[in-house]
Amino acid sequence: KRKYFLRGSAQNTRDFYRFDPAYRANFKFREFNLVDAVLMADVRFDFIFLRNVLIYFDQEAGYRIVQRLCHYLKPGGFFVLGLSEAVTKPDKLDLKKIGNSTFKLCR
Repeated sequence: KRKYFLRGSAQNTRDFYRFDPAYRANFKFREFNLVDAVLMADVRFDFIFLRNVLIYFDQEAGYRIVQRLCHYLKPGGFFVLGLSEAVTKPDKLDLKKIGNSTFKLCR
């Protein structure tokens, strides 16, 4: 944490952290409507974190969202969900479960 994050300094922010600006330039943060067909063009990620999002969708919609997001993972990239979430038919999406809520793209 000390290397990559800055801790809040005010009394009410001591439990909050933010990326050190020197490292933040290496990350891309974006907002997306997960139900839209196209999120962005020609971008691939090493990691996609979708924690505690799929719980708000039915199983079929959740599957379509994960399927769409897999398109944006680099081969061998990681897909991380919340602990209470699951990917339906992960083998059909070329995802291999490697942890409780972590999957790896196998293509």
